[in-house]
Amino acid sequence: MAELFYQLLGMIGFTHPLHPVLITMVVGPAIASFLFAALAFFFQKPDYYKTSRQLTVVAFIFWFPTVAVGIIDWIHFYGGSNNMVEINNKLVLAGVLFLVLFGNIMLFKAGQKKPLILLLLTLAATINVSLLGFYGGEIVFGKAAPKSVEVSAEVTDAKAGGFKELKQDGYDLAWKIYDGQIDVKLTYETNGWVGFGIGKTGAMEGSHIVLGFVMDGKAVVEDHFGVGGTNHSPQTKIGAKDSLTARGGSFVDGKTTITFTMPLNTGNPNDPVLVEGETFKVILANGGEDAQDLESYHGRSGRIILDVKL
Repeated sequence: MAELFYQLLGMIGFTHPLHPVLITMVVGPAIASFLFAALAFFFQKPDYYKTSRQLTVVAFIFWFPTVAVGIIDWIHFYGGSNNMVEINNKLVLAGVLFLVLFGNIMLFKAGQKKPLILLLLTLAATINVSLLGFYGGEIVFGKAAPKSVEVSAEVTDAKAGGFKELKQDGYDLAWKIYDGQIDVKLTYETNGWVGFGIGKTGAMEGSHIVLGFVMDGKAVVEDHFGVGGTNHSPQTKIGAKDSLTARGGSFVDGKTTITFTMPLNTGNPNDPVLVEGETFKVILANGGEDAQDLESYHGRSGRIILDVKL
């Protein structure tokens, strides 16, 4: 049901999470409630306590749909990943905020006799929503956001078999172009999945993505396409064709390796047409330990974006 709702939103061009839309109805009233409580406390304006309480009630009411939509966004865009410290912190803070807002409402009458109680509770709510905003910003813009690194100068031709190779942040990527096709080999120290994406923007949306893992000696490698800012889908599920003409993989010495071959021009209308000598944005990602599936979110620190001259 939720997936259908997001698809309908996508049809009108809205592909972003819904949580940021509703969170303003919690953050704004919570902060304004503190400001009115402070005015009432410091300037002896008792009527402002009523305004402060009304704003707290608004924040409390919108807490419920905001948290619900946030959880749905988390599942839809990040696969409900437990690898995201920011999400875990936001869940804890949301629980604390519930208690603070509820306590403020219930203690209003007592707080009128001892105004410091209301001031401290509204201050606690303001600090809480500020932290929620901070961790929300960390998810999108924070220090854990994916890195973009210029590495084209580091590409070498020393690998046997005519492959070009680059190594960056633990990833070992090698490729060879011949007869209108490209062989790719990607290795990373994990027993979970590893992924390769290529396009012109460095965003997941619009990139041709191949990812895979090895379980019990058997490699699972799939051909995907980035259908959104944080999600991708098998080519065959979006009306395109699986363009991999060969695929394989191994898990040796604690490292997962996937290999695949595909045409430079896959024939899929959305896939970028690869040209030898041109520079493309390459995304390298991993799902972390034990992520032996193709759904586990890689987290903000689980991928890098490289400028690579093929």
